[in-house]
Amino acid sequence: MDIEDRRVNQREVSRETRSIEMLRRVGKALLYHQTLEELAVIAIHEIASAAELAAVLLWARTSTQERLTLRAHVGVSRQGASAIRSLEPSERLSCAAEVAAKQRQTVWVDDVNENTATRELEAKFCYLSPKEACVLPLIVGDHVIGVLELVSRDGDSHFQHSKELFEVIAEHLSLALNNCAVFESVEQ
Repeated sequence: MDIEDRRVNQREVSRETRSIEMLRRVGKALLYHQTLEELAVIAIHEIASAAELAAVLLWARTSTQERLTLRAHVGVSRQGASAIRSLEPSERLSCAAEVAAKQRQTVWVDDVNENTATRELEAKFCYLSPKEACVLPLIVGDHVIGVLELVSRDGDSHFQHSKELFEVIAEHLSLALNNCAVFESVEQ
């Protein structure tokens, strides 16, 4: 095995270790919180920290709402959070999160500064220099109950290789948000 093979193996091990640690931390955060607001804040902070992201945003709806409301965010300026306080994918498609919700598919943006759906929002509202974005609809059954947006830091070499991991996290987050909604409706 030559030096280049060792470097490739080390990068692979580093990526796998990062993925395992991220799943462990996010999974733990999703287990112990029963209210939507508490879960949203804890989950996005764990995701942002574990994946070393520039920004993470989470929109969710309650059973009585049609639109998706920004429940928690990290790495986003107040002005940016105000600009995207709610999503209405049935009314408009003005950002990547609305597109993901409307199409019910993950939207992958290679460069937020170059993409027409992100250059006026994500490219400007992140505190850290952003690069890529992964926007995932959170679906339970036939219903989009939320949207999770992950924005990488410029120069993050792991982000591109984490798409499957982000999809797994989105699935677990969808179920946890749904459980919170059920718990809150029973409690009321």
